[in-house]
Amino acid sequence: MVVTDWGAVKDRVKGLEAGVDLEMPGSTEGKTEAIVEAVKSGALEERVLDTAVRNNLKFVRECLESRMAERQNKSEVSDHPSGSGFDREAAHRKAGDFARECAVLLKNDGMLPLQETQKVAFIGEFAEHPRFQGSGSSHIHVRRPVSPLDAIDGRKITYAKGYSLDDAGNNADNTDHDANNDTDRDADLLLAEAVETAREADAAVIFAGLPDAYETEGCDRDNIDLPENQNRLISEVAKVQKNVTVVLFGGSCMALPWVSEVKGLLCMYLGGDHVGQAAVDLLYGHANPSGHLAETWPLKVEDNPSWLNFPGEDGVVEYREGIYIGYRYYDKKKMDVLFPFGHGLSYTSFAYKVFKLSRETMSDADTVTVSCIIKNVGTCAGKEAVQLYVGVPDSDVRRPVRELKGFEKIFLEPGEEKEVSFLLDGRSFAYYEPKIHDWFTESKTAVIEIGASSRDIRLSGSVKIQSAQELPLHVTLSTTIGELMCIRKGREFVANLMAGMGMGAESAQSGGTASGTSEGTEDAMGAGGEKMRRQMMFEMPLSALAAYGVMPPEALKGLVESLNE
Repeated sequence: MVVTDWGAVKDRVKGLEAGVDLEMPGSTEGKTEAIVEAVKSGALEERVLDTAVRNNLKFVRECLESRMAERQNKSEVSDHPSGSGFDREAAHRKAGDFARECAVLLKNDGMLPLQETQKVAFIGEFAEHPRFQGSGSSHIHVRRPVSPLDAIDGRKITYAKGYSLDDAGNNADNTDHDANNDTDRDADLLLAEAVETAREADAAVIFAGLPDAYETEGCDRDNIDLPENQNRLISEVAKVQKNVTVVLFGGSCMALPWVSEVKGLLCMYLGGDHVGQAAVDLLYGHANPSGHLAETWPLKVEDNPSWLNFPGEDGVVEYREGIYIGYRYYDKKKMDVLFPFGHGLSYTSFAYKVFKLSRETMSDADTVTVSCIIKNVGTCAGKEAVQLYVGVPDSDVRRPVRELKGFEKIFLEPGEEKEVSFLLDGRSFAYYEPKIHDWFTESKTAVIEIGASSRDIRLSGSVKIQSAQELPLHVTLSTTIGELMCIRKGREFVANLMAGMGMGAESAQSGGTASGTSEGTEDAMGAGGEKMRRQMMFEMPLSALAAYGVMPPEALKGLVESLNE
C-alpha cells in the first residue's frame, strides 16, 4: 500500500492514477467527490480505484491478523502469506545487533575497553534515560527500552546523575550562578556529586548528547553545541579523573570543546531500544566497534559549507555550495576537522597492502577491478570498513579531490587476511555535464585510492581513461584557443599552431617547460615570461589570430567552418 506524507497530495485523481492508495491525514472536503465524479465521467478508470481500495483493505486485514497473532503468542510469522506477524523479542535483540554494528569509536587513548575488575563511575542522566530515537513523527512507543544502567549486570558501577535533561533548553553560559536560583543550585549539587563520584572511581564514563529539543522534526538546528550543563560536567570531571570516556547520543555531528580532555569517545547515534546494552557491550569489549562516520564532524558550525547561504532570505535559499558538501568541501579546502568522513576506530588494527589494478588504461566502456589485501594485525577479532575513492586531479571542470565510490565491511580474526575487490566502470569517473544533460567521462588520468577514511588513505594508483565521448562545442571567433582543446579537431589545430610558434601543444596545455623557446625570451620578459606567453595564448580568442597576423581573415573564417563540421 502506498501512503502519502501528510498534506502532500495536490490532485487526488492524478495521485490515484500514479499509484497512491491512501492520502493522509485523510481526504479533505471535495476530494472524495472529485474521485466519484472522475469515475462517473470516465476520466478515471474504475479499476484504478478498485486497486487502491483493495490495497487498503488488505493492509487493514494484515494489521488485524498481526495483532491477533501477537495476542495468541504466535512466533515470528502469522498464518497468512504476508508474514506480518513478528517476534518482538527477536526484533529487540536484532536492534541490539544493529546498535553494536553502527556505533562509531571516535577516540581511544588506551582507556577502552574497560576491565571487568575496574570500579567505574557512570555519570549523566542519559545513562538512566538514553536518547535512542528521533522525536516527532519518527517517535516509536517501545515496550522495553534498555538503558546503560539496566545493562551493568553486576559490574562495579557507581552512578551520578550529573545534569538534568530538563535544563537542556538553556544553552547559555552557566558558569555564573545566582545563589537564590533553585535551578542553578540544583545543577551545582548534581555537578558536585558527579565530580566526587568520578574522583573515587578507577574510570568514569559520561553519557551525554543531544536532547530531543535540540534536533526534532520540522526544525533546522541553528548550532551543533551540546547543552552547556553537559560541557561543564565533562570538563569538571576530567579535572579529577584522568580516565574519562564520553558516550554520545544524537542524530548528527556535535561540537566537542573538551575533546582533548578525555581519553575515549564512543558515538552511539540514535541506536534504538537496545542501545544501552550495546553501549555497555562495546565499552567492556564484548563487542568490537566497527562503525564509520557517514558525515564529517567540523570543528564548529561556522565551518559548514552552507553557513553563509542557509537559511536564505525571504523564504528562498540558494544551494551555493554546489557539489562541495561534506567531505568534498573540507578536503578541497584542506580544512581541519574534528573527525573526517569515514572515520572509525577499532580495538584491533588493520594493515592495508598489495594494491592492484586489473588494467592501467581503459575506455569509458571498459571496467577496471581494484583490489587490495586487508590483514588484522591486532590481538582481537574485528571488522574494517574498507573505502574506495576516485579523483580526477587534472579535470577541466571543478571537481572534488576524491569521491567515495564503494566500501566493503569485512570481518577478520587476529592474523587473518582477506582480499577486497571493487569494480569500477566509466560512470564511476564521470561528472554530470549540463551541456549534454547527462554524465560525462573525461579523457584523463584518474587517481584511485583505498583508505580507512577520506583523510586516511592507505593505498593508491591511477588509470588512464580514453573516453569515446566529446562535449559539443560550437566554434566562433570568440572561442578561445584553450577551449578548442575539448574537441579532437581543435586539439590537432592547436598542436600545429603551437609547433609553428616553437611550443609543444602538450607542454603549453600543462604549463610545463616548452621546447624550442626563442632565445632571449626569458631575459626580455623575466623569469615568468614563458609561462605568461603560454597562458596568454590559451586565453586568446580565435579572432586574435587575424589581429596578430597569424592567419588571414578569410583563412580564419574557413577554420571556424571546418571546426564546426
